[in-house]
Amino acid sequence: MDNVIITENDGYALVNIAELLVKKKVKELMETYDMCHCEKCYRDACAIVLNEMEPRYVTTQKGFLLSLLSATYMQYKTDLAVYVLRALKTVNDSPRH
Repeated sequence: MDNVIITENDGYALVNIAELLVKKKVKELMETYDMCHCEKCYRDACAIVLNEMEPRYVTTQKGFLLSLLSATYMQYKTDLAVYVLRALKTVNDSPRH
């Protein structure tokens, strides 16, 4: 997984859950938004959202990461969609590629 930091050999990971959720939501909403789907536009949209949201770091065992993502995703679903749609509009209005 991107940006998962394993601490020593104990099997635990330090993860910014917000980043994982943003990447997932941006990909999902880009599919339905009439805009460029290139990697540059995707990463620009992710950067915009991540700069607006607070990071949400957690420490977890790698095996529990997916269940943690599901639980956290439900809590931030609405706010995340608003941030992502705003970022997609910004990128679509002024693509940098």
